[in-house]
Amino acid sequence: MNDTKHCTRSNPEDTLELNMVLLRKPLCSYTVLLDKNLWKGKGNKMKIAIIICERYKSCAGGKCFRALRNREGAFDIYSKDESLEIVGYTSCGGCPGGNIEYVPEEMIKNGAEAIHLATGFVVGYPPCPYISHFKKFIELKYNIPVIIGTHPIPQKYYITHDKLNTWDTEEWQELIKPTLANELTRKAYD
Repeated sequence: MNDTKHCTRSNPEDTLELNMVLLRKPLCSYTVLLDKNLWKGKGNKMKIAIIICERYKSCAGGKCFRALRNREGAFDIYSKDESLEIVGYTSCGGCPGGNIEYVPEEMIKNGAEAIHLATGFVVGYPPCPYISHFKKFIELKYNIPVIIGTHPIPQKYYITHDKLNTWDTEEWQELIKPTLANELTRKAYD
């Protein structure tokens, strides 16, 4: 069975498809379509939040904010013409993700319309074993799109994980896709 949820949009070319697999129905796919032009010209800002891995809790967010400004990595889904506002930035709370249960609610109260799970979840070694669960849980419980990644994967991490075959599975290939930029861009984030 394939349950699909679509936001009402007039032009399919202006949409971005995000797949969400429901936690309670692991065999069905739940799809949300986001309009790339939804906030353009309306005087509104797209409000997003970022959750980072606890092991990087002292990170000031420099790569994430640069990627946001340049619309690189997972932020390339947003047009450079649209205004983005960060309305939440926190860590997962450490393994197994204690903050995941409640911080999305606070982020939504602050206006978050999408939540990004930072690139650190996929580039750290080992990569976060809970990332798929975090995504499913937040999307199911809070009915908000969750995007895996923020800034492009730095080349040095790409090389290490490639040698270790960390991302060789179909699941990991899908998880890193939003942040898997070209080599030149990856090197710029080293």
